[in-house]
Amino acid sequence: MKEIRTLKADEIEVRIKTVNQNGCSLLIYKDARCDMKILDETFGVFGWQRTHEVINGNLYCTVEIWDDERSIWIKKQDVGIESKKDAEGNEKKGQASDAFKRANVNVGIGRELYDTPFIWVKLSESEVTPNNGKFSCKTKFSISHVGYTDRKITELTIIDEFGKERFKLGTKIESPKQKSEGEIIKELSKLIYDSKSIDELLSAWQTIGLHKMQNHELMSIRKDKKKDELLKSENAKKENEEPDFK
Repeated sequence: MKEIRTLKADEIEVRIKTVNQNGCSLLIYKDARCDMKILDETFGVFGWQRTHEVINGNLYCTVEIWDDERSIWIKKQDVGIESKKDAEGNEKKGQASDAFKRANVNVGIGRELYDTPFIWVKLSESEVTPNNGKFSCKTKFSISHVGYTDRKITELTIIDEFGKERFKLGTKIESPKQKSEGEIIKELSKLIYDSKSIDELLSAWQTIGLHKMQNHELMSIRKDKKKDELLKSENAKKENEEPDFK
């Protein structure tokens, strides 16, 4: 049978697993769309098929791949784990997807992820939000580079949504330098003045991560921006008015 290739950097997803006041651990994984893409790419659209069945109350998925040499279907099967219910109360879809992904690990897709080293990312104070003794982080992470030796991950670089390198396998990376409140307010003010819509305004606020700034302070900056724009508009009108010599 054909050999399954290793995953590319943009095919691997990253999510936060645990968070404390100093940093967070990350989990890397693949999704069902990645599995279907590699199955199509390797065996052809009509070279594989999937079926689901309930065994002892658990949902299983069987992935079958056609073997041209022996003219038979090669089967790989695994069970899914129930996921949280969605807005419509549907949890079977997540269970079916999980079973499909697990069956494809048996096929060989993404098996290298199981040898992933522990990933710990240091966080700045502004990236961590405390809540009743627990902590959360809204920073988004992605993989910019991954390399393999004998199908094991030996090179791994993870960046945040701003392109800053936050983890590199075998390299210690310090957390971002904590800015003073004055520096944060100054940077936030500039982003707000440059914003053209309320969505951009909120995005600017979240980008800086200034949790200490109150709503009335934010609105005060926004009000000053509107006054400044009105003043500029009035000055522009005066400059464009022609003098009346009558």
